This record gives sequence, C-alpha cells and structure tokens, in this order.
Amino acid sequence: MACIIRQLQVAGFDHNLSYLLTAGEDAVLVDPAGELDVIRDALPEKFNPKYILLTHGHPDHAEKTEQVKGFFPAPVLGHPNCGVRGVFPLIDGQTLPIGELGDFVEVLFTPGHSRDSVCYLVNHDQGILTGDTLFVSYVGYGRADALFDSLCRLKKLPGRTIVYPGHDYGATPTSTLEEEKKSNPYFSCTTEEEFTLRLKDLD
Repeated sequence: MACIIRQLQVAGFDHNLSYLLTAGEDAVLVDPAGELDVIRDALPEKFNPKYILLTHGHPDHAEKTEQVKGFFPAPVLGHPNCGVRGVFPLIDGQTLPIGELGDFVEVLFTPGHSRDSVCYLVNHDQGILTGDTLFVSYVGYGRADALFDSLCRLKKLPGRTIVYPGHDYGATPTSTLEEEKKSNPYFSCTTEEEFTLRLKDLD
C-alpha cells in the first residue's frame, strides 16, 4: 500500500483540518474548508482528482466544496442525508479505490455528532478520518446514544490506526485509536450512561 495522507491546517471556523490523500497520481480531498490556498498549495504538480469526500454537511467542513472544484474537479461524495447540493450518496461499508496498487477508503457511517456523520478508514488500519465524531482527547457533541454506538464501532478497529480528526483540538494533531482508548475521557467510556454524563461537559 502506498497511500499518503496529508493533514492540512486550513484554519477555517475553528482550527479546521482538511486532508489530501494521494496514491500514485490519484488524489482525494476530504472536507474542503478554510483557506483554499493551503489546499491548492498541497496538491502535487501532476494529479488525477478522484473524489471529494465530506465527513458531514456542516458548513465549517463543506462550505468551500463548490469553490474547490475550480481547481479540483472531482465528484463530491457524502452521506445520503448530507444536504450539500450535488453530493453523490455513499453506502455504509462501501470501498472507494484509489491508485493502482490496491489502496482504498472504506466508508463508515457514524451518526451522533450529526445524522450524516461519516468516517473514512484508509487501507484497513493505516488511518481513519473522523471528522467531528472523534477528536484527540475529545469527541464531537451530539446525540449521546447514537454517538456512543458510533464510537463503539471505532473501538473495534485496530488500535494502531492513526486518528485524523476534523479539528485540531488536542495536544497533538493526530493520535491512535489505542491512545484515545487510554487517554480520551469520552472515548474510554464503557457504558452509554457513563458517556451521557461525560458528554454534558461539552454542552
């Protein structure tokens, strides 16, 4: 596998992070937001715009979708309930190929922060782009029962998987699922009741 994941500090509404995935000449852009020049400057000299992926439809993650298509003309994919105009609907569990060496992105529906939240798992355990579902040391505020179930789904993934969040809120811009299980007071909750009480801290 040869996929490269680049984290882009695009500023935006609140320490937003966009992502550029490349495998060979294929390129995938995730959550176009914030400063477009940062995204534009990160693109390789020669690339094939494969997809634009949205972790959810909130404006601070999707507001620059139409503008970015001016220099990254790729189809926009997201949850069927995303609400962003022109989005092609994804299916939970589907895989999106990238490059020619077997790299792929797996679609995981993770409702809770919003009903249209999606995480993108790269190559089984290379990394997971979590949007506002899971941050370093935090989680996205939302509906407790749905969010708890989604976090439990992420806990089943390999612990070495690198977490790439949608905002830079933690002491480090990335982490691993194993580290979050140990140190994230929300992600480490073992019952929905405990999680619901903890989540009130973010209200």
